[in-house]
Amino acid sequence: MLVSPAVQAARAQSALHNLFIFPLSSFLVSFKNQKKLDKKYLDLAISLSKGPDPSPNPRVGALIVKDDLILGSGHHHGPGTPHAEIEAITDAISNGNSKLLKGATLYVSLEPCSHTLKRTPPCTDAILKSGIDRVVFGMKDPNSLVSGAVFLRSKGVSVAGPLSQKECEKINSTYLRMLKIPPRVILKMAMSLDGKIATRENDSKWISSEKSRLMVHHLRSRCDAILVGAGTVIADNPRLTSRIPSGKDPIRVIIDGSLSTSPKSNVFQNPDGKTILVTCASSRAKLKLYSSPNLRTLVFPGKKVDLRLLLTSLSAMGLKSLLLEGGSTLAGEFFDANLIDEFYFFICPKLIGGKTAKSPLGGLGLANVCESPRLHSITYRKVGPDLLIHGTILRS
Repeated sequence: MLVSPAVQAARAQSALHNLFIFPLSSFLVSFKNQKKLDKKYLDLAISLSKGPDPSPNPRVGALIVKDDLILGSGHHHGPGTPHAEIEAITDAISNGNSKLLKGATLYVSLEPCSHTLKRTPPCTDAILKSGIDRVVFGMKDPNSLVSGAVFLRSKGVSVAGPLSQKECEKINSTYLRMLKIPPRVILKMAMSLDGKIATRENDSKWISSEKSRLMVHHLRSRCDAILVGAGTVIADNPRLTSRIPSGKDPIRVIIDGSLSTSPKSNVFQNPDGKTILVTCASSRAKLKLYSSPNLRTLVFPGKKVDLRLLLTSLSAMGLKSLLLEGGSTLAGEFFDANLIDEFYFFICPKLIGGKTAKSPLGGLGLANVCESPRLHSITYRKVGPDLLIHGTILRS
């Protein structure tokens, strides 16, 4: 029987319908089911984040799932402890599910981290090593250092998120508020009457009196961290502890861009694990020389440590008051970058002289006196034989 062109066209259309529409319909059903599963398991991960407060770090929960089976779970406990993703991977392995991790999905309430400017290794490295090939996260991390989603996608991992931004923001309201507050940078300097912080031979022990030095130890005890440069470590070999009864030793941050300090320096030998080495040196051989369970290392990109990025990183660690005790080079860099908020200047009754003897602020400095930042709340106080000038700087 002859078939008309119209019937032939209808049959062809029906064949196309069967070929494309039904598989598409099946795909849509599968997609909807996956969305339901993603919501179910992400909600579980979010519920895990509501445990004890890990402040100043964010609340994070994580879950690893494969074929509707939960392989492992975990949540973040606090600063210096493994992140939720690592807890979940470790839990999966301890449950005997290590071989099932390949091809599994990680559900985590906060975007995984990919940077090294913190206390613990990047979570993205562990995710890739485990074989997990899909990540679903609830909230994008506002910390510009993180960007774990972008990194994982570049490595071929399927990433979905943020899928529960508002809910996770509500849970982490304290963390988000604290992250927006930059650390307060406090500059401390001791100088002679003629404005020198050391002799031409770089000798500075001691320009200030014993009473002034004791006051500095109390100041250290009140701050979250001390910052010094490589020059101070090389010249003075300090321990940077508070050394007062019942005093608190702050975190010690050593900025050594090229790793010019000795790994055997006193500050690196402190056994309390509260020392952070900040560098741009990426040589594994060099970094290995500083390897110690009591020392954390933050490796920055480029040839020079970005001070603003450093402050962002320290702020994310919950360090909100930083005592800048470095020499004129580091102080000058912070001054040039307009990053100093407060100062303690001890003027001591000594004369040093010498055109090569250093002054408190190195760096480029100002071109015109009228550019000098506004100072306010200035106070003058006698400390033993020294004069202490304290005040705050209005950042422009």
